[in-house]
Amino acid sequence: MSAGISVILVVILLSLVLVISGRIAERTMKHNILDDVRGGILELDILTYDYLLHREERMEQQWHAKYNSLTEILDEAAKVELTSIRTDYASLADLFTKITERSQKTQKLIQEGASQEKIDAAIALEERLVARLLITSHSIFTAASILAEESQAEVMAFQRLSTILTLSLMIILAIAVTTASLLVARSIAEPLDGLIKGAEIIGKGDLEYKVEVKSKDELGELAAAFNKMTENLKKITASRDELDREITERKRAEARLLKSNTELAAVNKELESFSYSVSHDLRAPLRAMNGFSKIMLEDYTGKLDSKGKDSLNRIRNASQRMAQLIDDLLGLSRVTRREIKLERVDLTELAKSITKDLEKTKPERRAEFLIQEGVIANGDAHLLAVVLKNLLENSWKFTSKHSSVKIEFGITKIEDQEAYFVRDNGVGFDMAYADKLFGSFQRLHSDKEFAGTGIGLATVKRIITRHGGSIWAESEVGKGATFYFKLSS
Repeated sequence: MSAGISVILVVILLSLVLVISGRIAERTMKHNILDDVRGGILELDILTYDYLLHREERMEQQWHAKYNSLTEILDEAAKVELTSIRTDYASLADLFTKITERSQKTQKLIQEGASQEKIDAAIALEERLVARLLITSHSIFTAASILAEESQAEVMAFQRLSTILTLSLMIILAIAVTTASLLVARSIAEPLDGLIKGAEIIGKGDLEYKVEVKSKDELGELAAAFNKMTENLKKITASRDELDREITERKRAEARLLKSNTELAAVNKELESFSYSVSHDLRAPLRAMNGFSKIMLEDYTGKLDSKGKDSLNRIRNASQRMAQLIDDLLGLSRVTRREIKLERVDLTELAKSITKDLEKTKPERRAEFLIQEGVIANGDAHLLAVVLKNLLENSWKFTSKHSSVKIEFGITKIEDQEAYFVRDNGVGFDMAYADKLFGSFQRLHSDKEFAGTGIGLATVKRIITRHGGSIWAESEVGKGATFYFKLSS
């Protein structure tokens, strides 16, 4: 009866182990698919940026090729529950098609010499479509990341359950062997006293105990076999513990390596694509546009009417703004690649140096700078200087229309943690749009009000994130803004 029950329990446990193995394989496949989705979304974002920079048919074809490739992956994974991702993903192609159509219409308006009002309206519509596409792709990436983390957690949970079941199986086998020994001992009590004693000692965990072999008959062979079983059990236990340690360490190493490889691959693809565009497709045409426009303004000024001069000036301004945008994007990519060197950084001195430089740019402005003394942080000195420079320059810019300017920098306590802040009494912004502040190309004010490319705060957030910290803003329209950021302790 004991043997029969043990066999039934073993069969049940083995069946459960097989079922769990199948679940692990299923969740692993889902995790791999989600990794492909995240990588594909990042590539689509890069291709979108390429198209917006070049407006070439080649870029449009590359975008659709990548979209179709990712669609095939999702179609092949029909059994995997990805409803929310598929719904948002289906809208990407429609949005990108609308963007390309709108871009072509805008270019046509420009070529036909339409009014600036119509051109601006067309550009604004195109920008809204781009924003919707980027927000949708970000939503897909976020959903895929959450599902990937859930899949990974489920895999780990199933692996733990599999380990528990394996241990239970071994325990059941050990109990079955011990029970059989006790039953035999009851039928041959005196000759097996030694075996009973040995079983009790070994059952308590002393695998070094040896049963005394007093004869060479069947009982002696049984005692010898018992000693051999104990020795094997000791070896199995030691091997299992070592194997468990190796498996645990290998899983941790593989998880770290996978995370590092994924992040490195995404960054390298982004930097490679961006650097290629800057080197081969953007800088030379921009210099040519700016140079030839300047030559025409200088050499043919008498032959041009006011409208022609205005058009050339617009071309020069647009090329210069594009050059600035390229410089800002290069700065953003350098932030990603730069290795962080932690050291004590005097933020007070950095802030004072930056504000002095700002005053030199427009000495006619009167501004009150309140820089708190003794503000020290642990971080990369160069990157933290970039953070303060962007935040203080923003305050300087958005207070430019005020006669009485006040800009502050210091440190405070928020939820028992140190938080650094930059505060001004400038134009401020509506907190309903606060979630857009730190995205690339996101602007809450038009170029006509305040110049800029929308890259500065994205750079700031990336630096703070690399330091293990967080950044947020509080503001009210017409009453200034305060930017807070924390660094990892």
